[in-house]
Amino acid sequence: MSVINFSSIQEMGEGEEHKRYAALTISSLISFPYVIRAAIKLGVFDIIAEVGPDAFLSSEDIASKIPNTSPTTPIALERILRMLLINDILKSSHADGELRPRYGLGKLGQYLVSGAPGASVAPTHLLAGDKVMVDGLYYLEDAVLDPSCEPFVKANGKTLFEFMGEDLRFRKVFHEAMRGGSIMTAAVIFDKYKGFEDVKDIVDVGGSSGAVVAEIVAKYPHIRGRNFDLPYVIANAPQFPGVEHVSGNMFESIPTAETIFMKSILHDWDDEQCIEILKNCWKALPDGGKVIDVDLVVPTKIENDLESLRVLGLDMTMMACCPRGRERTIEEFQYLRKAAGFAELKDFPVSNGLRVLEFHKSL
Repeated sequence: MSVINFSSIQEMGEGEEHKRYAALTISSLISFPYVIRAAIKLGVFDIIAEVGPDAFLSSEDIASKIPNTSPTTPIALERILRMLLINDILKSSHADGELRPRYGLGKLGQYLVSGAPGASVAPTHLLAGDKVMVDGLYYLEDAVLDPSCEPFVKANGKTLFEFMGEDLRFRKVFHEAMRGGSIMTAAVIFDKYKGFEDVKDIVDVGGSSGAVVAEIVAKYPHIRGRNFDLPYVIANAPQFPGVEHVSGNMFESIPTAETIFMKSILHDWDDEQCIEILKNCWKALPDGGKVIDVDLVVPTKIENDLESLRVLGLDMTMMACCPRGRERTIEEFQYLRKAAGFAELKDFPVSNGLRVLEFHKSL
């Protein structure tokens, strides 16, 4: 399976002319996420999947199932579909006598179908390509030059969390992406990490809809699960079996619990704010208690591989939407651990930069 990145472009050939064109081609990669987003919004992946896992459809076949089309839709759609042949998102079959190929789901395309087994990644693509998120990327250079610059605020007039609190459409897009990512992450964690087995009581701090703690409780029914988030989040959270929703503010206090869980929370904040959150966790834990933190960790050596692309790509998103936050190295997490008063940090690598970090209150 190929992945579009700088390395794969450079490996296509040698020589000065090739290198110059390789550098030029990088500029066209900006269109690729929007091609995927357009296909999701048009329902391309769902349309193919509904026919069957081995189905191949022409652009005319797919266009006939899309509402509000025009006579030129199949021609324009063809351009989208052929771009999706890259990276095994779609695959093609071209029979003799056919003017254009037919398209089926590739190795990666199956994960862009709504309700894909294990969680669809389509909501994450829709969030990443949402204009609200993208506009902040335009101001990355300003964030480098001016420490007071917040790209998301410059683009949208308020912080990410303020915007979510006021804009119902974007809030739905955001939480759908978080829910899908949480379900997928939970499955990976359960396969590699066994630290929940002796837990009896857990609070998910910043748990959004409660999807992750619901997965934990479903996997380990002996655990009492609570989902803790801001009042406006909890007010819209669905009910899950075995999960109690609790509203509050993690910068003020956190419900007492034997174990505290966090996923992708610390990367939203600067060191001072992270230490404040962790100190509140420390206060809420009994002696012998622990924080189970799930986060991406910046690899020690940066490579042209999936781990580096995933972690550093998200770090740029954080720079644009949460400039005080960032993805951290394991050494930076150790600093937070020590500053917040925790006795020990245990590190459990899970998958492609994802780690489970245990902050232990006492040895």
